[in-house]
Amino acid sequence: MSNDNLLQELSSLCAGFFESSSWDQLVHKILSTSIQATKADRGTIFIADEIDEKSNKKQKLTSLIATGLGTKKISIAANQGIAGYVFTTQAPLIENDALKNQMFLSNIDSETSYETKKVLAIPLVTPSGKKLGVLELLNKADGQSDFVPADLQAAQVLALYASLAIEQNKNTESLKADKHKLLEDRKERLSVIQDNKLLYSNHSFLQQTYSQLPLMAESDSSVLIGGESGTGKELIARYIHLNSSRADKAFIVINCAAIPENLFEAELFGVVKGAATDVTERKGKIELAHGGTLFLDEIGEMPPAAQAKLLRVLQEKVVCRVGGEDEEIPVNFRLLAATHRDLPELVKNGSFREDLFFRLNVLSVQLLPLRKRPKDIGFICEGIMDHFSKTRGWKSIKLSDKALEALKSYSWPGNIRELQNRLERAIILAGSRDVLVEEDFDLSTNQLGSSEDSNVAKLNIGNVSLKEAKNHVEKQHILRILNEVEGNRTKACEILQLSREGLRKAMLKHKIAA
Repeated sequence: MSNDNLLQELSSLCAGFFESSSWDQLVHKILSTSIQATKADRGTIFIADEIDEKSNKKQKLTSLIATGLGTKKISIAANQGIAGYVFTTQAPLIENDALKNQMFLSNIDSETSYETKKVLAIPLVTPSGKKLGVLELLNKADGQSDFVPADLQAAQVLALYASLAIEQNKNTESLKADKHKLLEDRKERLSVIQDNKLLYSNHSFLQQTYSQLPLMAESDSSVLIGGESGTGKELIARYIHLNSSRADKAFIVINCAAIPENLFEAELFGVVKGAATDVTERKGKIELAHGGTLFLDEIGEMPPAAQAKLLRVLQEKVVCRVGGEDEEIPVNFRLLAATHRDLPELVKNGSFREDLFFRLNVLSVQLLPLRKRPKDIGFICEGIMDHFSKTRGWKSIKLSDKALEALKSYSWPGNIRELQNRLERAIILAGSRDVLVEEDFDLSTNQLGSSEDSNVAKLNIGNVSLKEAKNHVEKQHILRILNEVEGNRTKACEILQLSREGLRKAMLKHKIAA
């Protein structure tokens, strides 16, 4: 048979590889076709484990399905035996006297009760060079003949088609798994949001704001969400994403205030291998959000250089990784941003780009602090307690009338986040009681440290070392300054006489939330 006719016949046989609906069907089809083409007696496919390059775990080859073995699994080291040699060197091998080959693993014959005499092994590798495993064919069906170069030629063609089909199958299964996970995550988050009374209000301003959210979700325009820390800005962003056409795609969050300036661009835009010593290639948050939504929290803290690059990404719909400025990667994502800062004021003083502000501020949502909506506190508490009940299995618990009035009268500098934390603490410490009382909340102390009661006097001085006292005073002072400047880190740095990096490290040291 001429080479052209052989290729045509093999291509026709291999067409069935791509029609297999399951992994088991695909492997069975590859083996049956390969055995038929080479007149072998038996065959198996060894698949390599997918392991992290940085992991110390040793790679293995595992035969999940082999003709004549039923469901029995064979697992060997990736450099062991004839299969391991072929996988490691990527060189095909014909061995017509297996017992004389030092690489031959006779113990496998003992496990399988099969006498291997002749072996034809071919690496399974994609056109891009990704090593998938090894196709092994054993003995001739007539029990006498040797494997010959023509068998090797046919097997190599089969292995090429098999590699493509295996990679396609893996990619398809991975996409199915990712989609299933995204859908499950969406269901869970959407149910939490729909049940969450944070999206209801007795305040006329917020009623109007919340009524516009479904319309915002339907569009693909940028949304700028404003409000003090802890008012629920990320919740609004998630609601918009989960009710949009991008709901089954990724929702990627990046807190601009939590990333050191020297690492910010690599985190947002990605980095190419070798951009700096020991740097490996990494996708940035923008690439990870492709097809979905990117949420930039505390965007007012974004460094100026990154602002300029982000503006170009929004204009050109391409991103360049750090160190790879010549390679443009197309991206398609929706941008949502949030800040507790006064962005128009930042534009005026030159610390935020005006052109980027206009790009962001197509649609806007402004959230009110909790102290301006005391009538909402009752059902917000109900929503938070319902959430605890569903997610943690906690029993239902109620607020006494006095406790509710005390919560309404409190100033809530930490807004809904502080309310949730205080509720959680009160429920835990209430033990078996079914009703929370005013004393459970200890509202005489301010968790942000602005109250006199949260000063050093709160310490049991007799048991505190000088170092502990200094740390306590330092933490309370930082908290008080952050509270006074309403979280404005630039102003806080000026007052504390710290660099931005110095403030970030101090907040990490004292476990102060970003």
